[in-house]
Amino acid sequence: MLKKVNLILSIFFAILIYFNQEALAFHKKNMLPQGKPVDWNPEEETTRNARDRVKSEYCGYKAREESLIEEIEDIIENPDTGEKELTTIMIDSEKIRVHGYHDSKARKIKGPLKPNLAKLFFQIDGDTKFIEVLKMYCLQDLERRRPSKFKGSYLETLYEKIAKDNGLISEKKNEGDYNLPIGKKIFAEGILIKDKNIVYYLPDFLIEAEKQNIKDKEAAIVEAKRAAEIKRRAEASKKWVKKNKPKLLKKAKEKQLKYDNKIKEIKEDISQLNTTFKQYAIKFDYALDGVEETFNITGNKANRDIKEKLKELRQKKKLHLNKAQKDIFNNGLNNINKRQRTIKDLTNYQNITKLIRIIVQETKSKNKIKGYENDFEFFKSKKLGSDVLESTIVRLNKEITKEENLIKGSVISLKEEIDTLDAELSRKKDLWKYLKLPIPFNPFALLQILKLISINNDF
Repeated sequence: MLKKVNLILSIFFAILIYFNQEALAFHKKNMLPQGKPVDWNPEEETTRNARDRVKSEYCGYKAREESLIEEIEDIIENPDTGEKELTTIMIDSEKIRVHGYHDSKARKIKGPLKPNLAKLFFQIDGDTKFIEVLKMYCLQDLERRRPSKFKGSYLETLYEKIAKDNGLISEKKNEGDYNLPIGKKIFAEGILIKDKNIVYYLPDFLIEAEKQNIKDKEAAIVEAKRAAEIKRRAEASKKWVKKNKPKLLKKAKEKQLKYDNKIKEIKEDISQLNTTFKQYAIKFDYALDGVEETFNITGNKANRDIKEKLKELRQKKKLHLNKAQKDIFNNGLNNINKRQRTIKDLTNYQNITKLIRIIVQETKSKNKIKGYENDFEFFKSKKLGSDVLESTIVRLNKEITKEENLIKGSVISLKEEIDTLDAELSRKKDLWKYLKLPIPFNPFALLQILKLISINNDF
């Protein structure tokens, strides 16, 4: 029976101790449910001492011992090969898991502690007890050892003083009362801490948030530096472009002007070619009509000289007054006139025109302008690309001029020679006709003879 009583009493005192340490510990509100596992060695430290140490170190609300199986990596020797290998093994591990803990890094207080900041995630308001807020901050004296319990520690006196400094005073005792609500004013304006030795520790539910905030700040700093560098480079690039772009644009426009001058020359040559063809066509039609007339009106075709010359004229007509040849010239000219209208569509002219346009549009990028400079170096020695057209104009002009000269110097001159010879022979015939007549005393016949003699001085 006595043993049973002792067992019951042991259980009762254990429960009492457990709940007592929970009641005297630090913040419970908002604590992370998983807690934090801390290493301890049962051979060197009792469970109670380990719990107290961990609660003190981490300003914890409660702490419990537990056994865990952990995976660790270790280098072991392979029995088959004798080589050392990295292997994952499972081991038993003793831990003290602390809940409602704080970070071990002490933070200086530079001004009123403002628990209303959204980034704190305190989830409190003006009706929250002042002590709850102080425990969330885990306010401590930096020069004193951190206690494992609140009750009976120097923290009671410290928190009373802080409550009094902030106007939270018990009416009965006229002392600071940390059990009073924090109130709307303190909640909004912050908690006043007069003692410079007082520090605070970040509660568990804010540790990861702070790490993320630090990462975000660091990332923001890096991003700000990167943005500043981008801005600096952009401004430097823009300044460089402003200085160097006009030089490149000038050279490109000068190259385009050379192309334009070449195009002007080509158009003038084409205009001259049209004039040449027009003169040729007039000469062609004139000669053709004249030759046909000579064939029709020549009266001394039986004359050997005229007969030979007419034969020669027919051959030259066939050779030089060929309508097919005239059509070839005309078609060639029409083709050149069509190509004149599209001469600015030549690749090199289009390239320099496009280059000028994109140079004008670019105002910021140094790299692009440098790229355009390389493009211009490639273009600057390029001809317009009109060599084939120009040679065609020269060739056609020579051929038409040659044919015109042949018509004039060969066909028309022969035609005129035949006309002259035919007229001369006709006059001689008329003279001999009157000479063969008896000479009467006919004034009219004598007049005709004298007229023929005067006309033909060579008779």
